[in-house]
Amino acid sequence: MERFDGLAGAMAQPTGGQQYGDLVIVATGAEGGPGPDAVWIGRVGDGGYGWSGWSGIGEPAGGARPCRPAVARGAGGLLEVVVVSQDGAVWYVREDGSAAGWSAWQSLGQPGGEPVVAAHVGSRPPDPAPVLISHADESLEIFVVRNDFTVWHICQVQPGGTWSGWESLGRPGGQHVGTVGPLVAGINTDGSLELFTTDNNGAVQYCRQLQAGRDAWSGWEPLGSPTGHLAGPRLAVVRNNKGELELFMVGPGGTLWHRWQLQQVDVWSDWSSLGQPALGSQHFEVADVTVAVDRSGGLVLWATSPVPAPASPGSPPWLWFRTQGRPGTPWAEWQEYPLKAGSTTTRPVEGPVLTVRVTQLVLLLRESDTANIYLIDQVANDVSGTTDWGYEYVPF
Repeated sequence: MERFDGLAGAMAQPTGGQQYGDLVIVATGAEGGPGPDAVWIGRVGDGGYGWSGWSGIGEPAGGARPCRPAVARGAGGLLEVVVVSQDGAVWYVREDGSAAGWSAWQSLGQPGGEPVVAAHVGSRPPDPAPVLISHADESLEIFVVRNDFTVWHICQVQPGGTWSGWESLGRPGGQHVGTVGPLVAGINTDGSLELFTTDNNGAVQYCRQLQAGRDAWSGWEPLGSPTGHLAGPRLAVVRNNKGELELFMVGPGGTLWHRWQLQQVDVWSDWSSLGQPALGSQHFEVADVTVAVDRSGGLVLWATSPVPAPASPGSPPWLWFRTQGRPGTPWAEWQEYPLKAGSTTTRPVEGPVLTVRVTQLVLLLRESDTANIYLIDQVANDVSGTTDWGYEYVPF
């Protein structure tokens, strides 16, 4: 394997004598240098051991774009994977319960007959990564950005069945603005969806489903940006223990900001800063962020830096994390997490994803332009909020 370009993860259904399903890691990547990506699957056993190695499940016609895939559990608890092909169409593959494991790839076409976004806006590159949501009834819905900076979606008519046609959600920020992505989505306690992105003018926009399971949306509404700061494209969203969505945004200067719903779905707090990681007097920019709910009910977030820290020859990549400990309590200070196992490079680590294995969180991330993948397990997580992390795996 030459490199991996995107990661996603989900828990599979238990099989045989398993108490829990495997953690399934889905990656897009290329062998033998530049070229279209294929899609790869790896599994970690339900006891936390037994790395399966990588196995290819093919790719859409012409190959996949080098971006993050999307994976979710659909009908019957079987996993479905969605990627974008080189020609800007959306493709999917699903577990089929057979010995082969996966169906053939199937195309959902280009949204509205035009390709998924590939255009730059100034120095901002497009992010064509699809968003895949599993509803309470196990039907799936996909969201993408089209090349005219509009957002589109398509949903299953019934779980595991046929798909509707593509429908437009319009252009975030208004007729002359739009977005190049990425998109992130959250689910309210009533099952309705909310979709977030940063528009091409540097403001966060959101669009909400007016009723769970209904194809009626609010239109795009502004969440703006912190006073005196533009919004950056890196976003993460989570539903906290009070049932409120909380949104995290990395500003262009590498400062992390967040805001959250105030009991009502369409009422939000002001932006609040979570600052930058620091070692002594030296501060480090945040490049990307991922966030999840801990078993204690508080939130935990992980962030990457655009360069390793400390920036000295031979230093391994570093990560940073902050935790709430208990629900609604103040955030603890930033803590550094130097990668150790198998890391012999100073390349940045990218694409962090928090997922759940059984009751513990797992962080997935990749080393830039390599085939190195890191899995960092939560190895202690009690109800008092005490959390440790470790046991790094480096599959190739």
